[in-house]
Amino acid sequence: MISLDSAIYAGVMASFAVFLWNSARPELVITAPTTMRNGRRKFRDVRRHALPECPQIVTLRLDGPLYFASVDHVEAAFRRIEQAYPVPPNIVLVLKGGGTVDLAGADLLIRKIRSSFAQKRDFRIVALYPPLVSALHRYDVVEVLGADRLHVSKGDAIEAALRHVNPATCAACHNRIFTECDRLPGHGQATGGGVPALG
Repeated sequence: MISLDSAIYAGVMASFAVFLWNSARPELVITAPTTMRNGRRKFRDVRRHALPECPQIVTLRLDGPLYFASVDHVEAAFRRIEQAYPVPPNIVLVLKGGGTVDLAGADLLIRKIRSSFAQKRDFRIVALYPPLVSALHRYDVVEVLGADRLHVSKGDAIEAALRHVNPATCAACHNRIFTECDRLPGHGQATGGGVPALG
């Protein structure tokens, strides 16, 4: 009904609009380690897979870019997660490889980092993708966070985050979802054993 050129232009514009819509709504997922059928262990969505959680450390995965168009969506997701915990948890945020961060996204991260520190809570970021890591440095996220809180693997981040938990809470905890939990007080009370925190 229309010329071929017009149809191609319309298709390209429609595809671009869908791409922008999806990239502006990345998922911020609460995760926990689990064992796969092939024996590998992987961090998965705790809600979707009904996984036990650590009461003091929340591992979050951002599945998409953090830029001007997605900042409001991600900030709202952060608020929902924060409201779900009676005591503000320590946070390990995993920025997936290939994701991007611009100045607006960096500003959101800096605000969340400062808010956590003001509440005496730990905040760590896991990022491996070199351009993403460069952006975190360029926009001063690492300067506010501290270079020792930027990690290349979830295992390293969990190991470090566990140094900032309340030992009394760990002693009474039965979840013990991380292998590193075995070295904390109250190991004999664990009921299911730990699952290795993976890189």
